[in-house]
Amino acid sequence: MGGGKIRSGRLRRMWRDGRTRILFWTGLVALIFGVLDLGQPVEQLLYVARAQAQHKASGGIVIVGVDERSLERIPSVPWPRRAHAALADRLNSLGAARVFFDFDFSLPSQPADDRAFAAALERLHGRGTLALRFLIDPITKKRVDSFPLETLRKRANLANINAQYMAHGSLWSIPYALTYAGRDYPSFASALSSKPGPVNEMFPIDYSIDPKTIPVLSAIDILDGRVRPEAVRGKVVIIASTTLRLGDEFIMPGHGPTPGVYAQVLGAETLLAGRPVVVGWMLPLLLALGAAAICAYARRVPVAASSIIVGLTAALFLPLVLEAHGVRAEIAPALVMLLGAAGVRTWLVFRRTLRERGTTNQITGLPNLNALRKEEPRGEVPLIAARVQNYAQICAALQTDEERTLAAQIAARLSVGGSMTSVYQGDEGIFAWFAPEQADLDEHLNALHALFRSAIVVAGHRFDLAITFGVDTNGDRLIASRLGGALAAAEEAAAESRRWKRYAHDQGEDASWRLSILSQLDAAIGAGDLWVAYQPKIDVKTKQAIGAEALVRWTHPTKGEISPMEFIPAAEQSGRIEKLTEFVLDRAIRSGALAAKRCPHFNMSVNLSPKLLGAFPLEAKVMELLKKFNLPPECLTLEVTETATLARAEADLAPLHRLRARGVQISIDDYGTGLSTLDYIKRLPASEIKIDKSFVQAVGKSQSDRLMVHSTIQLAHSLGHKVVAEGVEDLATFETLAAMGCDIVQGFYFAKPMTFSHLTPFIPGWRKASAA
Repeated sequence: MGGGKIRSGRLRRMWRDGRTRILFWTGLVALIFGVLDLGQPVEQLLYVARAQAQHKASGGIVIVGVDERSLERIPSVPWPRRAHAALADRLNSLGAARVFFDFDFSLPSQPADDRAFAAALERLHGRGTLALRFLIDPITKKRVDSFPLETLRKRANLANINAQYMAHGSLWSIPYALTYAGRDYPSFASALSSKPGPVNEMFPIDYSIDPKTIPVLSAIDILDGRVRPEAVRGKVVIIASTTLRLGDEFIMPGHGPTPGVYAQVLGAETLLAGRPVVVGWMLPLLLALGAAAICAYARRVPVAASSIIVGLTAALFLPLVLEAHGVRAEIAPALVMLLGAAGVRTWLVFRRTLRERGTTNQITGLPNLNALRKEEPRGEVPLIAARVQNYAQICAALQTDEERTLAAQIAARLSVGGSMTSVYQGDEGIFAWFAPEQADLDEHLNALHALFRSAIVVAGHRFDLAITFGVDTNGDRLIASRLGGALAAAEEAAAESRRWKRYAHDQGEDASWRLSILSQLDAAIGAGDLWVAYQPKIDVKTKQAIGAEALVRWTHPTKGEISPMEFIPAAEQSGRIEKLTEFVLDRAIRSGALAAKRCPHFNMSVNLSPKLLGAFPLEAKVMELLKKFNLPPECLTLEVTETATLARAEADLAPLHRLRARGVQISIDDYGTGLSTLDYIKRLPASEIKIDKSFVQAVGKSQSDRLMVHSTIQLAHSLGHKVVAEGVEDLATFETLAAMGCDIVQGFYFAKPMTFSHLTPFIPGWRKASAA
């Protein structure tokens, strides 16, 4: 009984020891990081840095790429199976050990081509491998297995090409094998390397293998007989798309967009070097716990610091040694443990230092904000904070004793007309106090602001003070929180050119983030963080690009890609949309002019915000830019949403009518989301109707949406308008739209939004003009 009390007392004393709490809380946070895999972005960033020390591939696996030259010779997408048959025969004659085809052969093509390809596979005598995969239906969420045609798969081996991609398109691991229709099939990586592994078990790809050292041959060179036999003899060959134009790509860590075949080949090269061993995050975390314990319990700061430095050095560089021997360790939880322990220990030292400094400003002698925080709550008495915006600049011109005089004069003026007992001084021109009892806030603060219209004289020099006030009236909060609210209100008052402002307690995280976005959006254009992406618009009949839509993008230096749905509405609400639109128009018209030189009828589309209709010199700005870059007006399309035009008066639409009369094309964007009538559409100066993607993507699933799209196409054609369908993401949707008579399509099936340099291969005549 007594022993139990003693142990309980020891535990309580250990818990009251701040060092034990450091270990407990940092260990708990690190454990949560590991269990929930929250450190994945950090792991990936550190791995990419370590993978820069690259080594060569084995050379035993050769990529035969259907590249740009191959597509120029045989301009058919997908590539005809007679070409695949010829490739298989040619590689067979050159002595290839095995041949893999990284293409989808699940649907029939020309019967003669299918028979030729099946015969070629037969001649490989079991050394050919075809791809299978599964898809997830976006509506039902059910898995659908996709096998090659029966006549093909019975003459070849099968291997899967499925992989688990991250949200941004990167790929870090590949399965050894997966199950399809009750049977286990290896992944391409496992089959290429002849290194089988457990079903459903993933292994990490070794991105320290230099992809440039993987042998790559052009498919057209193979067919033309320009490849020497020793290039493929006895080697494993994989035939795949090596041009990003065909859409088979992933984000290779450290490299960016890369043809998808490299993922499987690098996976195979990984296995050829030895099966990776993954030790996970628990072992590194336990080692970090030891360093953190030394940090927490060391009495001397240098010893604590040294333990963290040694631990961090080991965590950052030991994985480099392990990975050279095929061992992968996850260190993010260990880093959280080490940095958390160091941060808390530093905070405790810092807090102790603050306490030692006391509650008085060392220069002026006035009570500081620590003293304010220790004050007893005053209930509903307003807490006022003043911020002298140019305090730092004034102090830079003063000596220490003169700064004391400056602060004393400011405090004296703030005390005029009130019964407050103290003015508290913070750093950088911050002063705070509780409002006098029974005082009218508006009169009190306006009177104080009037006092500061007169310059303050210090050492014979006159200084004009720029001062604003903020007020917090919520007595239910802690004084520290109230002070923060008052200071935030003072800063907002300065930004809005007001004398004072009351803190709004219902401001949430959304408002704070919106303010953060706006404060950075102003500088993003000049800093080069804002750019324009282009998505090709494809003519349905010719399947060639006849134009592109310009889409603004923001790559934040620390937050990465910011969604347009996040910053465009914020720009509209804050009055910054005009500057943003001018930027997009400038870039789009400039790019359109470059494209028009090679393809005179190439059209560039730009979205217009509803906020600009009737409140922006739209016509003048558009014509100015067209003249500046020498782009014919008919090569520019302005897209205005259907809902925006419905909400506008006739006078607001007048600039669109004038622009249309001068040759600029007008498109009704997102058609179908509003409530347009035929008479209203006929009154708009539109030359094009763009069907919203929500209807386009449902044409294969919803009879009502299919009828809506079909009737819209017929209506537009009867009015002399062209029809654009956006959001086309698969072949079936494209073929349905083509059968309906749709004129133009755009969507991920053909290309994602891209930089202008990546758009140029889509522009008819660009490659020919460049070669000339």
